[in-house]
Amino acid sequence: MGSLYKLGRIRRYILIFFILVAAIISLPLRNHITRNVDERMNAVNQLIFEKTGLIIKYDSLSPSILSSIYIRGITVFNADNEEILEISKAKVGFKILSLLKLDIQNGISNVVVDGISLDLAKLELLVKKLNFKFEEMEGTDFVSIQQYIPSNIKLKNVDFIYDKEPFYILMNVKSVALSNNAQKNILDVNFNSNLKASYSEFKRTITSNFNFNGTITPTLDNSQLSVKLSNLTDGTYKLNKLNLHAAYNQKVFDIHTIQAVNPLSISARYNIDSFQLDTQIKSQNLSPLSVFSINSKQNQLLKLKNMKIDTDTAFSMNFQDLENLQMEYASDTSILVPDQIFPKGFVVNFDVSGNEKKVKLSELNVNGDKISAQAALDFIFDKQQLSGNISISNFEMPNNKVI
Repeated sequence: MGSLYKLGRIRRYILIFFILVAAIISLPLRNHITRNVDERMNAVNQLIFEKTGLIIKYDSLSPSILSSIYIRGITVFNADNEEILEISKAKVGFKILSLLKLDIQNGISNVVVDGISLDLAKLELLVKKLNFKFEEMEGTDFVSIQQYIPSNIKLKNVDFIYDKEPFYILMNVKSVALSNNAQKNILDVNFNSNLKASYSEFKRTITSNFNFNGTITPTLDNSQLSVKLSNLTDGTYKLNKLNLHAAYNQKVFDIHTIQAVNPLSISARYNIDSFQLDTQIKSQNLSPLSVFSINSKQNQLLKLKNMKIDTDTAFSMNFQDLENLQMEYASDTSILVPDQIFPKGFVVNFDVSGNEKKVKLSELNVNGDKISAQAALDFIFDKQQLSGNISISNFEMPNNKVI
């Protein structure tokens, strides 16, 4: 027993000895690695500055021997010394043996970035200043670039901010997970976030939660995403959950609903080159309560239970000149108004169209047991000019008198 006890003590002494030796060796080695990485980072920063005018600074860099590098307080400035991007901290995990073999993708095992704030308005100005064009990317070999993207990337607590009149947009991303599948030549994406947006002319703020997952190709063409929207509201009206499918191809974004229950179809298309947004909404026998609700007015909403809406509505807007937005819209709609709202109910059909300058109500027909009316109107916004005619051929008042 005594010999076993002594043997155990010897093993502990040996272990302590190696720990002390490792500590003595690792400290100067760690300092050497830190200096080496700092020098390489400075060289990269200088190259980025020469090419783009961007200045990258960080508060501290702490390499962990043979496993990872921690970088804290990363800030990116433009040539005017305006802050564009801020990152609280980042961790880069690596495998030293793979890196020695120049296998970058497997060598950098994972990247975790936490606390990001990106000013999209300033980034937009930078892109314009650099005269960046998508055409310049067409000859880029993205497949060769993909091999340098780590196999696993995770972003947490990301804020994208766009504050430029008349728009204010804040997207807070709780988490983004990217998985680089080099064999299939795709990136798998999982994204969870919430959105706050406002347009000063409307004087309302829209908020929403959404997440999406799908695959992104190196050139973005034929990328596919499934999108789930929830709690979309302006504070008064609330849109229930929507499931959407999004795709990108040849500089065009497409998105449409994939609802299986509600008789509602929503689609949108945005062209990057022309700044053109086109949307369409179609419904058949749609009950409004299956799509939206109104906060603090639930009792009044019960009156809409039997309302039905058929519509074919299109809306388009061009964002090339934000100060002079161009838009067009047209709607052919029929609404069944139940007797909970109006005695014995009625059906209203209307055909309306217009743009940013005027609106035209080509036809309005209201038909029911106690009401019959027709109208055709034009309204010019700048002149506040209304023209047209309204005809009420039958209207039965609550006292049963008929007009």
